[in-house]
Amino acid sequence: MEDPTSLKEWHFNKEGETDIASSSKFQQGPSAEIFLRLYEIYNSKRCSLLQLYVPDDSGCHWNFDISRRRLYDAEIAEFTALTPILNSIVFSPNEDDELVWVGESSGAFSVKSAYQLDTLTTSNPSFPRKKIWSNAWPHKIGFFLWQLVLDSLPTIHNLQRRNCALSVFGGSSATNLCSLCNNVLEFGTHLFWNCRFTHQVWAYFFAQENVQFPTFSSLLNLFKNWSSVATQNDGKEIWKRISASVCWNVWNERNARTFSGKKRTVEAIIADSKISAFHWAAKNLICTNLLHHDVISNRKGLFFDPP
Repeated sequence: MEDPTSLKEWHFNKEGETDIASSSKFQQGPSAEIFLRLYEIYNSKRCSLLQLYVPDDSGCHWNFDISRRRLYDAEIAEFTALTPILNSIVFSPNEDDELVWVGESSGAFSVKSAYQLDTLTTSNPSFPRKKIWSNAWPHKIGFFLWQLVLDSLPTIHNLQRRNCALSVFGGSSATNLCSLCNNVLEFGTHLFWNCRFTHQVWAYFFAQENVQFPTFSSLLNLFKNWSSVATQNDGKEIWKRISASVCWNVWNERNARTFSGKKRTVEAIIADSKISAFHWAAKNLICTNLLHHDVISNRKGLFFDPP
């Protein structure tokens, strides 16, 4: 039998037939729970749909084995809702039953469609999926940003919540202090936004574009509301990638300090953020024959100042 609709997902019993009372399920739940009043007055609770579909002189009709009494209004309402669902079912007795994935029109399962369905039904429907899984940067950066906005990166705070310990440079167990400022607990929003070290990186770029330092309640809101303020096309391509580039290079600096004991300056992180954003945008830029020195020292003049 074949069900062409996307409103329900039928489960088959061992005889290969659908059990309307207990096995068939809709996206909202089991039919026995959705149509509870009908289920209570239904006599053949283990009867399959095929057994209910009875042939007659005019074709076929549904023969429901329910109590021989007048239905109450609530039962009539459930029966009215159930009837069009049953009428949409097409029986193909000469074909084998098969599982169909409702997330794709082809019926074939894909990880992409499963992810899209999951993000659509998440508790946060405003998740900026297109801004995270973007072709504006490499796929590994998208995966990093996905962990970042969901607060799933292995920061010391998250590791301790998972009852895990982090061994730092020298082999000792890490205390939950930000390795960039050594002053505040290391958690996502602080490390990538509020830390005084990271704050200086952001402040540089906002000052370059004459943008007032914004306030974001979370890293999710940072990427949702990041917009271009540049006047030139090349400037827009660069600016679109700055937020991801800064976060990526701050994370690399955090890891270098934690695991290698190496420290770099704010100016070095700013330079690396410029280079990363430029490389990610290179295929979309008109002037692609620039040297790294030009991108670092004259970035504003090259990409943002009007001609």
